[in-house]
Amino acid sequence: MTITNQSEIKVKESPDYKELMHLVSEEETDAFFRFTDAKVCGSSYTFLPDDNKEHRTAVHRFLSKRFGKLVETKTFTEQGNPSICVRLREKGNPKKRTAEDCRQEDVYTAFTLCKENLETLEVISFMASELGVLPSDFSYAGIKDKRAITYQSMVVRKVSTDRLKEKASEFERKETLVKAAVENVKCGFVNYYGPQRFGTAQTVQSDQIGLALLKEDMVGALHLFFTPEEGDEPPNKAKRHFLQTGNAKEALLLMPESKARERMMLRALNRFGTGPDGCAQAWLSLPHSSRIFYLHSYCSRVWNEAAAYRLSTLGSRVKQGDLVQEVAGTMDDRNGSNQIHVVTEEEEGNGVFTLGQVHLPMPGNTVKYPENSMGSWYRERLAQDGLENSRFRVNRLKLNVPGCYRPLLANPRNLSYELQRGDICTEPAKLNLTLHFDLLASCYATVYLREVMKLESAPE
Repeated sequence: MTITNQSEIKVKESPDYKELMHLVSEEETDAFFRFTDAKVCGSSYTFLPDDNKEHRTAVHRFLSKRFGKLVETKTFTEQGNPSICVRLREKGNPKKRTAEDCRQEDVYTAFTLCKENLETLEVISFMASELGVLPSDFSYAGIKDKRAITYQSMVVRKVSTDRLKEKASEFERKETLVKAAVENVKCGFVNYYGPQRFGTAQTVQSDQIGLALLKEDMVGALHLFFTPEEGDEPPNKAKRHFLQTGNAKEALLLMPESKARERMMLRALNRFGTGPDGCAQAWLSLPHSSRIFYLHSYCSRVWNEAAAYRLSTLGSRVKQGDLVQEVAGTMDDRNGSNQIHVVTEEEEGNGVFTLGQVHLPMPGNTVKYPENSMGSWYRERLAQDGLENSRFRVNRLKLNVPGCYRPLLANPRNLSYELQRGDICTEPAKLNLTLHFDLLASCYATVYLREVMKLESAPE
């Protein structure tokens, strides 16, 4: 910024330049001001890719506030990288155009917009993004009520009738697909145990430790527990040091205070040694709920695989030998064995029961297994892991797994949802889905959401 005072010229830093530099790099700021100073008709400037939505919003708002009369901004996404593009607004008398220019640019298409529970500006921004034009290319009179189902005449520039029809079907298809996905899951989804049941580790998961404990391999289970992940984070260094040296005292000094379970076990190992008895004492140093978690994790893994096998081989109809619960119980019914009924051939033929009543047992010492091919599957699956004769008790660790009956399907309750467009300034083409629902205890919201989003939710 320059200020003249007779023959003296004073140069002061532009506050707009300074403020923009707080948002983007100096190189981008210089390039943007060169772009605005040049005022080349039809030109545009694109900032570097920016994954931070809040930051992009701040840039949009600054440019709109300080340069809104000169430029228009819009977020584009190329190869998954969103960037802000700035274009000069058209002003004054345009240069004389050729007939071809007129055919390409002076195309106006009238249409009627029907919307429900959406702001007019949200819809315009979304359509502009999808059609590759600016919101200012739409002409309309006034803004309609958001809550009502409204019809409004509009005109869009530089978009042909055919292109608008093509995009209109895409607009409807996107919303239809999302609504259909939510509605389809209303009738139930496969009641898999969620991924959190098996822990967050990538190298060794909780069910592997549970299997070792069920086989009473105390040393093997402990080594699995202390298997480090990739990387040199302090917990991994401490675990790696213990496995390499067997020195629990030194590993304890390396283990962060936040790792309570690891530290309790290392203290016990330092006191009782690293042999089978010492490892058993290390496991006993953990609370009962922590110890039993690993056994439940293994049984949950088997249940997930059983559910996938049941649906892939026997289909969606109730079959003879299936287990059904005639009286509604809890999600993981540990006291409902007297309510479990084995489906007869006659009941299968008459369609007495629905798939929603079918239960599968989680392995344990008090459950009975289906009296069809699923029963054979359970026996073979447990035999693969060397548990064909398991009593599902680990007396040394005071652990007992009675098992339970879990419904094959789960249903969301009190379900409601709302579709919303993305931020009007930054991502108008983004479609947001807000869900409200209740699930019974032991059902997993992550599994339900995977089903809605059609992500793979096979047995973990």
